[in-house]
Formats: sequence, C-alpha cells, structure tokens
Amino acid sequence: EDATKAALRSLRKESSVFTYLFARSLSSLAQWLRPENFTALGRYTTDKLGKYLLNQLLRQPPFASEVETELFAANCKEDLGGLLASHLEPADLAQLQQVWDSCELLILPLDAAIETLKVLSRAARLTPSYARVSTDGTQQSGEVLERKQAEALVGAGVQVLSAADAMTVLRKRPEVAAASVAESETSFSVLQEMLPAGAAQATLQLGAGALQQLSDKTPLP
Repeated sequence: EDATKAALRSLRKESSVFTYLFARSLSSLAQWLRPENFTALGRYTTDKLGKYLLNQLLRQPPFASEVETELFAANCKEDLGGLLASHLEPADLAQLQQVWDSCELLILPLDAAIETLKVLSRAARLTPSYARVSTDGTQQSGEVLERKQAEALVGAGVQVLSAADAMTVLRKRPEVAAASVAESETSFSVLQEMLPAGAAQATLQLGAGALQQLSDKTPLP
C-alpha cells in the first residue's frame, strides 16, 4: 500500500506501473511462502489495495486529459489484473471488482459514457420525488427506475459498483465532466420517458388537484 501511495501519480502518467513495482516481489513471495499462506496474504493485500484505489479515485479531481484517464484504467485493470491473475485465483481478487468496474467506465466510449451518466442521474433525481405519487405508483415507479439504473450499469460493463459511485467515476472524465449532463430540474418530458404512462399521469393529476384546492381556498380578488 505504501508503494502504491508513492506511485499513485504515476498511474496516470506511465504504463505497467504495478508490474514494475510488484512483479519481482510477488514471484519471490510465491516461492518462499506456503501456497495457503501466499493466498491469505494475497487476499489481504488485494482487499486493502482495492479499497485504497477506489477511495482515491472517488476523491480525486477529474483527470486532466483522456490520456491520463486511459493510462490509469490500463494500469489498474489490465496491468494489475494480469499480474495478480498469474499468482491468485479469480475468487481471491473479488475485492478489486469495484476498481475494475470503475476502469470500464473510464474507457467507455464518450457518447456511451455521457448517456450512461444521463440515465443514472435522471433516475437518482426522480427516485425521491416520484416515490410519493401513490401507493401503487410508488412501487411501480421505483421498480422502473431501479431497472433503468441496472440496465445502464450492465450496459457499461459494471458488475458490482453502485450507481452513486458510478456517477462519481464518470464525472472524473474531463469530457464527461464538461458535458453538463446533469439536469438541474426534472421536466415532465423526462418523467414520461423514464416512468410508465400511468405513473406520470398520476403525478400530473396530483399537481392539478393541488392547484385546484389552493384556488378554492384562496379566491382571487
């Protein structure tokens, strides 16, 4: 972990960083340790490394360029994954899956990345507001929004990363961050697109009813 902290800036500037840092040490440990001890050490290390890399990615400012983005993704997925796969079983690397999901988002084609962020952002904005439409509408609307999110994540190659973290990662890409894809207000056209017609109509009727009640209680002069 200490070596990773020292080399974190190199992940976006150079290629094959993990191979350079750890290949020789891993080979030596694999020879010196019993298989069960090496596996236990490997699981512990990948758990800490996965958490550290994901935390740093979520907290850092956007990358300065797509070149930096691609180098970071290549280092954390292809280089790190290939290095560890030569010593450990896939099940031992499960703690790195969130990092690898993030790498998929970082190398997603720009148009697909922008569209994925749009879908996830819209669903996140709609969920609190329209979950109170009605008892029946609430359940149906929530299911539709969750399905939209799940479909967007799967389409982007994400396996375990949460929707909230996926949106944060996508905004680390300079072109995506500059695209202004987040919508400040949810229009009725967006609601019609995201939700079933019945739920959207119920929302419109609810708003009209509230306005009618306000008008009845407060007559115009």
